[in-house]
Amino acid sequence: VNSGFPAQLMYAGNLGAAQSLISLIDAVGNLPASDIEFQIYGNGVEKENLEAHVANLCYKNIFFKGYLPPSEIFNVLVLSDVLAVHLGDEDLFKITIPSKTQSSMALNKPLLMAVGGEANSIVENAAAGVTALPDSQSSIQKALVEFLAQPKDWVDMGCNARQYYLENFSIASNYNKIDLLLEEVRA
Repeated sequence: VNSGFPAQLMYAGNLGAAQSLISLIDAVGNLPASDIEFQIYGNGVEKENLEAHVANLCYKNIFFKGYLPPSEIFNVLVLSDVLAVHLGDEDLFKITIPSKTQSSMALNKPLLMAVGGEANSIVENAAAGVTALPDSQSSIQKALVEFLAQPKDWVDMGCNARQYYLENFSIASNYNKIDLLLEEVRA
């Protein structure tokens, strides 16, 4: 964990309409650049629009890094202080757990979860980061300010994320659940 300032927030994934990253970008862009730096990895149909938005508003703490293959992105994400997961404010997404949730938790990093519903509940219950309302610049900014105010807790949040992943999302934990279910059926 960097634990220094500016804090390193990273997003890696699709830059599409479903991710609705404009609220996240505006929340970070309106924080002091000395507090947080946001690195965005990925491609998608919204990439050019997002880049133009950042340029038009002269945000100095948001950087588009392009696409990296899965074999290389791990080496970048482990350098972050917090990993961002964001989806638009849609009813369907409130019952969705993005796969990025599991992969981010596995990396031993705290999360900024702005999806709503079940995904936010997972992060809250695991004490694995901070949560915000999706598509809400003010809620995301409030969550980031909360995160930045507690750097001594970042390592614990990351450890909590990893522990939750191991107990609930890992292949081993899922095989154990299947074994228990099969034992119940046999009984």
